[in-house]
Amino acid sequence: MFLATMAFIRAGCEKPVKKAVLFPYLFREFLMNRQQLTKMYTDYLTREGYQPTLDEDGDVRFKAEGFTYYIIIDDQDERFFRLLFPNFWSIDDGDELARALISANYATMRTKVAKVYVHDDGKNTSASIEMFLDPPEQFAKTFPRCMSALRTSVNTFVERMKELGKA
Repeated sequence: MFLATMAFIRAGCEKPVKKAVLFPYLFREFLMNRQQLTKMYTDYLTREGYQPTLDEDGDVRFKAEGFTYYIIIDDQDERFFRLLFPNFWSIDDGDELARALISANYATMRTKVAKVYVHDDGKNTSASIEMFLDPPEQFAKTFPRCMSALRTSVNTFVERMKELGKA
């Protein structure tokens, strides 16, 4: 049905189907711009006791339990939510890189919604929570669980690294 609808739309037919009813997520305009998203995130974080600031890219930076986190804002997709814990583990050599790749895969596999990954340069490891929220305001309902999952993924990574040989 979706492909047939798209074919009708591309062909310029006036009323192939009620596309807004069948596929509202495809035809709705953006709900919020960067400025609105930034305000929504910073207002929430402030209410929750964090002290958010903006980084040089306009993303939201905040500290929790002594560590720096970011909410990355995607200008092309306001429904995409990304919570980032960057560079939490540095990699010193090739042996550690191999253990980090195994540990990142393990932590990602074991933790819902979280991704743990080694950077392209092979020198650092980061973790993130990435998901679609429609509407974007839903982030406030999931934020505590996102922070918990992010911490769980990092802890899982660290424990696996220790098991594999780096204390």
